[in-house]
Amino acid sequence: MNTGSAFYPIFPALKDYAWGSQDPEGAIADLLRKNTGGEIPPGPYAELWYGDHPSGCSLLPDGSALNEQIAREPEHILGPFAKQGKLPYLLKILESQSPLSIQAHPDRELARTLHDRDPEHYPDSNHKPEIAICLRPGFTAMAGFQELSRIQQNLTRHPELQEILPGLLESNGNARQALKQAFEFLYRLPGHKIEEIARKLHSRIEASSQKDPSDSYFLRFCQLYGFQDPGLFSIFLLNLLQFHPGQSLFMGAREPHAYLQGAIIECMACSDNVVRGGLTPKFVDVDTLVDMLHYRMGPPDTIEPRNQGKIRIYQPPVEDFQVWTMETGAEGVTLPRNLFPVIALSLSGTARIQTENEVFELLPGRSVLLPAGSGNTGGGYSISSEQKADLVLAGPGQPTNL
Repeated sequence: MNTGSAFYPIFPALKDYAWGSQDPEGAIADLLRKNTGGEIPPGPYAELWYGDHPSGCSLLPDGSALNEQIAREPEHILGPFAKQGKLPYLLKILESQSPLSIQAHPDRELARTLHDRDPEHYPDSNHKPEIAICLRPGFTAMAGFQELSRIQQNLTRHPELQEILPGLLESNGNARQALKQAFEFLYRLPGHKIEEIARKLHSRIEASSQKDPSDSYFLRFCQLYGFQDPGLFSIFLLNLLQFHPGQSLFMGAREPHAYLQGAIIECMACSDNVVRGGLTPKFVDVDTLVDMLHYRMGPPDTIEPRNQGKIRIYQPPVEDFQVWTMETGAEGVTLPRNLFPVIALSLSGTARIQTENEVFELLPGRSVLLPAGSGNTGGGYSISSEQKADLVLAGPGQPTNL
């Protein structure tokens, strides 16, 4: 592709992880169908990656990789991020019909340590804070530890848990320390002991006519992952959350979470570092997970978007990324210069993206990279549409001045 362009159309990398959606009418299948004009590969449809991460790099129209184009012209595409040689963020569309693993992400210091020690399982030396924005009704997640009083209620309601989570029911001192000790005790139990307790609890819950959502998820976890996974009991320790479209969840470093089902817009620092602790056949690193968690209890962090007309701006407390969702029309929007480089994705409708000298039509389901070299000079970019178009934009996490 030619250098110095104002528009770099990109095609996302599709991930077909086993937990992905099989729904041919789902969010990812819909975007794929718009991209291809009709034909789509068989599922599962787990994630679409928009960015230059080597584990799932977007492609340009000529079939070359986006990271190769960035290497040819880092100053033009990346602007102030040219020295690091890559985009500071990674944008995804994620859709699951089965739970993702229980996981946490390292901060920068721990990420460097893990990468140096085990680059096979920790391919990046960067941290991985992330935001999940509900895209369609039905997004459900576990995130952050419940308040101690709620965990104690679960232990009282399910006495079987008291044997594998010792010290929490009677804890009246350092709650975080008690939680860490109990969590570590659970995760270091032999498989046969976990199975013994899990089967007892499963039998009693299954026979009960009064099941709450956490009970139902426990039964589902057992069906999916068997009875020897310590992550089965996470539903009684972590907050169970349901979201409406537009609501968000922010996961900083060292916070446990698992997305259970649904479709989201996800944006994160450009990293693929995941410390897993259960509900997965993949590599699990119990030692690191137990030691790294904050054991903070209470509701997890959310990001309330700042509304500017039909634009919603999600600005997490990190420098790596921010996300805009917008509904465009004939009136148009001018993008601020400190937002670039930007990746823009049309969820629906056709948008008209314009510089002083060029016009680009962003078709439904398509995406484009807007480089810093064009966005930070001249008249920048404006976005409009003849009819309604719903867009997602990702850019560096710098303050915006609309």
